[in-house]
Amino acid sequence: MDGSLEESVGTEPIVVRKYKNRRIYDTRRRCYVTLDDLRRMVVQPTPFIVEDVETGEDVTDQTLLQIVIGEKQRYRPLMPVGFLSDVIRFYGEMSAATLRLYLDASMNAFVINQKQIRQLLATLQADVFESPLYGLRGAKASRNGSESEGPRTIVGASSELALAVLESNIRALEGQLHGGEAAANRRVKVPAELPKD
Repeated sequence: MDGSLEESVGTEPIVVRKYKNRRIYDTRRRCYVTLDDLRRMVVQPTPFIVEDVETGEDVTDQTLLQIVIGEKQRYRPLMPVGFLSDVIRFYGEMSAATLRLYLDASMNAFVINQKQIRQLLATLQADVFESPLYGLRGAKASRNGSESEGPRTIVGASSELALAVLESNIRALEGQLHGGEAAANRRVKVPAELPKD
């Protein structure tokens, strides 16, 4: 499957029916819903598919695009004009299928990286609150020439790992922007779980 919605939750997707008058019906809750309701389902994530009532066609992608357009009106646009123009240019091309796979894999990698960064930041924040003065004690001890004992916190290995991951991801993105696959492939592999200090 190429949809993160269905893979993220192991439940059967909700069937949502879209009518010609643009009304949307949630068959599980047995009520009409709005695009904003569907947006919340995406964020939770609750898997769903949208079917056109007249044709039976799966119109989930069209509905998700409508949600993206609605979000654009609320927030700063997420996708730059150049990116959207390139996507339009690829429609009908032989490489469109490859682009679809590439975009899906890239987004999945981005989601995984974001989870790891959030986990790392939570670890750093917990370390700071558990021992907020340790960094100062460690710096003072090193000025006196003695080694400090105890866990390393914000000035320790966790922050060094976070910095290395962020720098590596920036280099990879720069490489992709400039078309250099060699630069894009120089990413630090982040372990599934971060080491405990």
